[in-house]
Amino acid sequence: MEQPVYYWDPAISPSGMTFYVGTKVPEWQNNLFVCALGSTHIARLHITNNVVMGEERLLVAENQRFRDIVQGVD
Repeated sequence: MEQPVYYWDPAISPSGMTFYVGTKVPEWQNNLFVCALGSTHIARLHITNNVVMGEERLLVAENQRFRDIVQGVD
């Protein structure tokens, strides 16, 4: 058994996630964006060489529940 690469305590109950593969925001390249059932933000996990280097919480001020996230064509 192997320990998780990253986890939340308390749990956020992830509901949707996507990797950013666009070019408009180069610093987000290959970052993982996670929506959750138990929170009101989108978590951006900064990943370098398959290691989570940090987390940024996006759209906190909106106080909305995000359930799924996808990258648009633009």
